[in-house]
Amino acid sequence: MKIHTHQIPKIGKIKVSLDATIGIAQSRGERPYQEDFVALSSLTFKHKQLTKTITRAQDYQKLIANNQAKFRKRIVPSTSNNDTEDFQSLFVAVIDGHGGTDSAKYLSNNLSRIITETDPIIDIPKAIREYRSIGGYFRRFRGGYLEELANQIYLAHPQKSSSSTVTTEEKEKEEELVIGIDERIHLSYLLADQDLIKTYPKSGAVMTSIIMTSLPVEESPESGNIIYPYFQSTRLSLVVAHVGDTVLYCVRLTMGKWGGSLANSRGLGDAAFKALGVTVTTEEKEKEEELVIGIDERIHLSYLLADQDLIKTYPKSGAVMTSIIMTSLPVEESPESGNIIYPYFQSTRLSLVVAHVGDTVALLCSADDGKVSVLTENHHPDSRVESDRLRRIGTGLITDSFGESRWGGSLANSRGLGDAAFKALGVTGEPDIINKIINGKDWEFLILVSDGISNMLTNQEIIDLCKQIKSPKDASKKVVEFAESLGGRDNMTAIVIPLYNWNNPDSIDHTVQRREFRLNQIHAQTGSARQNRIAYHFLQINSIVVLKRKD
Repeated sequence: MKIHTHQIPKIGKIKVSLDATIGIAQSRGERPYQEDFVALSSLTFKHKQLTKTITRAQDYQKLIANNQAKFRKRIVPSTSNNDTEDFQSLFVAVIDGHGGTDSAKYLSNNLSRIITETDPIIDIPKAIREYRSIGGYFRRFRGGYLEELANQIYLAHPQKSSSSTVTTEEKEKEEELVIGIDERIHLSYLLADQDLIKTYPKSGAVMTSIIMTSLPVEESPESGNIIYPYFQSTRLSLVVAHVGDTVLYCVRLTMGKWGGSLANSRGLGDAAFKALGVTVTTEEKEKEEELVIGIDERIHLSYLLADQDLIKTYPKSGAVMTSIIMTSLPVEESPESGNIIYPYFQSTRLSLVVAHVGDTVALLCSADDGKVSVLTENHHPDSRVESDRLRRIGTGLITDSFGESRWGGSLANSRGLGDAAFKALGVTGEPDIINKIINGKDWEFLILVSDGISNMLTNQEIIDLCKQIKSPKDASKKVVEFAESLGGRDNMTAIVIPLYNWNNPDSIDHTVQRREFRLNQIHAQTGSARQNRIAYHFLQINSIVVLKRKD
């Protein structure tokens, strides 16, 4: 079934008004420089990647429960022609840096590239190794959200997950090298021992293992060589490897599928288990080489890789970030027109993936009642989610005289990218992932804001400020300006992404009276926020002059 999209002409130009499709506004506040950054780009993903993302979404099973066949037809076209087709996605991120602009600027310039260029077969094992090398909180890191993918890669591509690089000449020499089963299992014990020394230095194990191979037996010249199961074979190769005080008894065993005990031998590591003779058939190799990584998994991996780049390149700075990848899904208007993909601001069916670390915020505005739907949760050390995660460390949380909690005595957020000195204390770059399928008609818009705004306004106030405004650009400006009028001094950023019901004339402003009251209170007490800032600077300058006169 053919999919129709809005095509860009190969020759000529088209006029695009970005302000009409997305709104971005920023203010430096009272800070000497701007540490808030924005990332905005168009990404493309394969049909298989989008399909996997959709089937892993939070609401997928619920959505297909009532009308499974119809929904699947509308969501993912099943024709084989679409397997190699690219789907265009919108990528937007709000980035709040600290300790300088280096980390936030790096993420703004490079995160979209990392998302598209990352190779999961190489980069997932690399990311796990890098985090484990930090020690502390990460000494037993297995991949977190990506652990299932990591296990698939370790089993299917043990040589590709290695950190070493091999030249063509070395590969040819290695292919000529023959290593016996006895030598292989001996080497595996040594490698497993070294892994345990580094990873689990306070524990150990003893073990006896066997590798039993049925050898060909010639029954007759007519039948040729026959290989019987080990329990029927008259000719066996038996290799025993033994350390410690375990005992080997000669008993008849009923063996299941080779590798079935892998989950119980994690102490050895997956690589050591592979070296004990696990082989992969041609069919399994073909399936494993088609490793498909979903958009949610890809953006999660990109956060980890970016985090490790920042640790090495800008160890004294860091950043928190909320990013979204929004993809318009095919919608069948009629049997004649086929499946049509609309722009995200006109689409009734969208894939939405949110990746979040820190205290930047992502909000949706409901088209039904105008109420806010919060997509993210702040990663403060005293929050419910983070306190559970960090409890096992047992130290690091310090409360200052104002009652604010700081992790490691310095950081307001217990998750973030960069901040190399605090990694061992559990300041992880692992993002929360929200993977949803949304109906565009149910929502007016999505907004991303930095903490300079969310610390001054409630979530509902942020949403209400954007209602019944024609331009997303004007809406984002209104949010920033109102936060300034309340005395906001931090860097401020607002990004408004219009959806199907943008500029809904029936949308209700729930906080208009509250906002007016807050403004009146500020003006009645101390004048306007601008006057306050001028007075603040005047007092600072005056105090400096007085000190110089005394000197």
